[in-house]
This record gives sequence, structure tokens and C-alpha cells, in this order.
Amino acid sequence: MLIHLDGRLNDVGRPNENFAREYFELFTIGKGDQISDDDYSNYTEQDIIESSKVLSGYNTDPDYSNIDPDTGVAMGVIRGTGNVASNHDASIKQFSPHFQNTTIQPIELIGDKASKEAALDELDQLVNMIFMQEATARYICRRLYRYFVYYDITPEIENDIIRPLAQTFMGAEYELLPVLEQLLSSQHFFDADNGTETDDNRGGIIKSPLEVVLGAFRFFNVSLPDQQSDLSRFYAVYQDLLFNKIQNQGLDFYEPYDVAGYEAYYQEPAYNRNWITVNNLARRYQISTNLLLGEKDENDVLLYKLDILDYCRDEGIDLNSPQAIVTFFVEYLLPEAITTERFDYFKSTLLIDVDEADWVATIIDGEDFQVVFHLENLINTMMQSPEYQLF
Repeated sequence: MLIHLDGRLNDVGRPNENFAREYFELFTIGKGDQISDDDYSNYTEQDIIESSKVLSGYNTDPDYSNIDPDTGVAMGVIRGTGNVASNHDASIKQFSPHFQNTTIQPIELIGDKASKEAALDELDQLVNMIFMQEATARYICRRLYRYFVYYDITPEIENDIIRPLAQTFMGAEYELLPVLEQLLSSQHFFDADNGTETDDNRGGIIKSPLEVVLGAFRFFNVSLPDQQSDLSRFYAVYQDLLFNKIQNQGLDFYEPYDVAGYEAYYQEPAYNRNWITVNNLARRYQISTNLLLGEKDENDVLLYKLDILDYCRDEGIDLNSPQAIVTFFVEYLLPEAITTERFDYFKSTLLIDVDEADWVATIIDGEDFQVVFHLENLINTMMQSPEYQLF
């Protein structure tokens, strides 16, 4: 944040509000409904100004020698000489009624400057002040809900789901585990009305490019080059997956172009539907083909390839039964039950040019390549289906 949100440029007398603004708006309490030009119902413009003073006087530590004793993570350094935080704003910071008119000020002054310990203490005061507000807990719980369940938070969801989660969150001193346990074990999370017209919980979220690509590789147990013994090909795979295929679907890995992150996680009203564009969807559909045909490096050496016949045998799928084959993949690849018509459609792609009654004689008793052709046609069709794009 000292680099990307200009925290290192924030000094006494020359305030930079970038980090303070995003800390309130994106990372903690959220804006809420705007009441006036300077009031967002959860905080005011004056609160941003005051918090930027709290955050003043820091610089980056290029040597990573300044370690936070609580987290073990490298942190910035306070500008100044000796124990004096000379670039920190040592004034009294007055916050709005949204924060119970709290004031934050140095606990120790050296002349008219805060000590370095006092500057760090002001950070603690700021964080504690923000996280004492229920609005903070509710904002973070909404983010969790949209990530794990659905983007549309109705007044009923806000009252029946978000508020109880926020109370748990605050009661657990903002530990995430109790909140996730409560949400992910709730009846609401496992809502199975079945059918996209009445149920938004299952099959209601569009997979991100990361989930599409890595999810497929994990599901099919696709072998990848070993990091220890074949490092160059290992890097080639991850270059291909993370920085080519995933990036080409609209997710520049670890490089969101906006400080808020990727649009699919925050941009209303579309949210996760932002993953789907004409170009991105076409590239999603290429993933199954890439898996089944395999991918080679610049030296024409195979990097990975899905052997669908070996996979089916390893999973114990009854290859004598088209019904069993399709049932397995429908159950594990798709997020919810499908109609009989849709099931029959997928089965028809497995039985292309073959009668079901003749399946064993013409396929299982034939050559492996014949079996593979039919299995690959089924997998390709399912992975390019609308249902597969959801979870």
C-alpha cells in the first residue's frame, strides 16, 4: 500500500489520501448509501482527511528488515531520526459521529513531534475505531456472501443472513473461521430447490477463469512436470496456464487493473457476469480442447494431456454403461441436477453415430481410440456447456 496507493508520499503538511480512502471504502467499512456530498452514511470526507493524518510519515523498507512482531510480515518504516516520527502528523484527529466523535492523538510527544511508538499506536487506534463499528463486520460479511453464495443481497438476506454473520464476526474478534463455518454449514448455503428460476444458491455464480482452468486440471488429476526435477517445463506450464490461458479469459493474474480488484467481485450490477464476454467465453471453451489434445512447449515436448480413458478406469466408471458414464460426469462436473432432456442430450454426444444397444459390441470390444473418441466428445461438450461455467 505504501507503493501502490502512494502511502510513502503521505507526510505532515503534504497529505495523500489514497490509502486512507481505499482503506475505508474497499478494505474495511465500505461507503454505504451516500447521504450528501461529504457523507457516505458509514464515514465522511472529514474522516478520510483525519485518517490520512494518522497514516502519515511512513516509507518503504527495501531491505525487508522491519518485521511486524505480530504477523511476521515485513512492514514500512517510520520516517525520522532516532525515536522521533518527524514526518508524522502529530495533531489531534477528530472523527465524525459515525465513529462516536472519536479523537486520535499521539500518546507521547518529543517536542512537537510524535515518537515512533506513538505513531504506531495511532495506527492501532484507527484500526480499533473502524472495527468497533458493526458496519465494518457487515461489509466484510457481504463480500464473503457474494464470493461463496450469490451476488444479490436482498433486504431479507441482509436481515436473516448478513446481520447474524456480522454478530458472529464481531464476537469472534474478527476471526474468519467462525463466520465461514456458520455460512458454509447453514441450510441457506445448501439450498437445493433445484432449478435456476427458483434457486440462486447452487449454480448461481459464474466460475472465474482461475476456477475454470485449475479446477479442470485438479478434477481430472492431470499430471504436470515436477518442480524439483523438471523446473523449466514446470515454469512453461504455469506460464501457459496462468499468464496465457487465464489472462486471455479476462483475469490478469495478480495484476488487477483497479485497486478494488477484479470487476467480477465488486462491480454492480453485473458482478460475476463480468467474466463473460464474447472473446472470454470463446477462450473458456478452448480449455477442454487444450486438455484433451494436450499442450506442447516450444521444443514440441508435451507439457500435459488428459488421458480420459485412464481417468475413467482409475475412477472405476462402468465403461459398459453409457448411462453410468454420463451420470458420473453430470454429478461431478455440473453444479445441480439437470432435466431428463438435458441428460439425454449429453448422452447423445457420447453415443454419437452409435446405438446404445450396440455400445458394448462396437465400442468396448473395439480399439481404445474408438472409446477415447466418444469419451472426449462427451467431455468436450459438457465443459463447453452453460452449466459447466457455474458452481
